Amino acid sequence: MIYLTIYANGAKYWRCNQQYHRDNGPAIISYSGQQLEWWLNDKRHRLDGPAVKLADSKLFWFINNQLVTEDEYMFLVNQGPTND
Repeated sequence: MIYLTIYANGAKYWRCNQQYHRDNGPAIISYSGQQLEWWLNDKRHRLDGPAVKLADSKLFWFINNQLVTEDEYMFLVNQGPTND
């Protein structure tokens, strides 16, 4: 079961089995709402955009908790499965 914790400052954290996790949006939203982080099973991960968006507009791409460049991300998500 996924649990949402909302702190007094407004920060929101979604967890499942004590791990950061959310399937349909960011698992961490800062108190200001300007920092967003996507997590699956306690790993930063997102396949439809950057996994971290910071308040200063910086973006970071992660796949299975591995930081990748935007170019690497685009290559990996557009590869798709192969039938080799």
